[in-house]
Amino acid sequence: NNAVTAQASDNISIAYNYNNGIPAPTPTTAGVDYKVTQSTANLSISPSSYDFGSILANSSDASSNVLFTISNSGDIATDGSSFSTSVTGANSTMFTTNTTGITVGEECGTSLAAGASCKINVQFGPTAEVVNPATADINAIYVPYSGQSPITATSSLTGVSVGAASINISGPSASGFTGSGTSGTPYLV
Repeated sequence: NNAVTAQASDNISIAYNYNNGIPAPTPTTAGVDYKVTQSTANLSISPSSYDFGSILANSSDASSNVLFTISNSGDIATDGSSFSTSVTGANSTMFTTNTTGITVGEECGTSLAAGASCKINVQFGPTAEVVNPATADINAIYVPYSGQSPITATSSLTGVSVGAASINISGPSASGFTGSGTSGTPYLV
């Protein structure tokens, strides 16, 4: 018994029966080359990027939820102790995840079966900072075995947090305007 490595050559001993179940006098050996491939999860996120547009920088405005789907097209499930989703990057605190409106059982949890997908919402804001552009990534991460490199999928997030506009109008006083109209018909300035 040799330890199986990713690719190796070795001899395999084969004992076979013949002549009505009488064992062969000696095992037959044959040299073989073999390659072991490890089953793994294969993660992806859709959409692969999303621009949230602009929101007003204050303490209450936020974008609508945007639905992201994380899929595992691999041939094994992700292990519950090593699968996670996160938002990372320069402005990660401006983007939040939630499960609002997602059907129970479709939300992302701690594992993802082979051939399955899960859903997560991302929202931009609210924020008090003015940032143009705000950037971050939503990540799905799976570490197959302790010490191995993680398998990741990433979707790029962008948005703009703008300050409130202010308009200063100067000119003649209200008595200097002429014309007639109603509140629905503005004066031209």
